[in-house]
Amino acid sequence: MAIKQLVDDQHISLEESKIRFEQEISIIWGISSHPNTLIFVGYSENPPSIITKVSFFSFLFFSLF
Repeated sequence: MAIKQLVDDQHISLEESKIRFEQEISIIWGISSHPNTLIFVGYSENPPSIITKVSFFSFLFFSLF
């Protein structure tokens, strides 16, 4: 299981940071049904975090190399 927490970036606005966070969630959610990607478990808005885990097939594939 992995948890990605967002940190404040002084180079982008809070609104832009929120948009990017929502886009990343949308992308991960959209591809999580593929067997070779991360599995989307959930997210938290406060603090902004994305929770994923590695699919069995991805683990197996990368373990071979």
